[in-house]
Amino acid sequence: MVDNLPLKDKLSAVRSTVEKGGNLHNGLKETGLFENMIIQMVSAGETSGQLDSMMQKVAEYYKMKFDAIIDGLAESIEPIMLIIIASMVLLLALGIFLPMWNMGEAVSGTH
Repeated sequence: MVDNLPLKDKLSAVRSTVEKGGNLHNGLKETGLFENMIIQMVSAGETSGQLDSMMQKVAEYYKMKFDAIIDGLAESIEPIMLIIIASMVLLLALGIFLPMWNMGEAVSGTH
């Protein structure tokens, strides 16, 4: 289900490690994709027989981390969008008021 070929190759290596009888945490460690804490959680889940609950906790951790990244991205984009909207409003206001000022100068004869 993964479209990224290098990532797919690394995950296939994890699969082959498990198929050969190795531990899941060893396969995950060899990829270099996962943090040490995640590998330790998977290892603890394997030894305690509660791998499913540990994987649930890992998924919650990554969801929390992803949400934090998205929140940070939204906070960094907000000032940029504010500047863009302010410049558009300024451009619109100048487009309306500059011709009016020019007409006022023409009427008063200062032009």
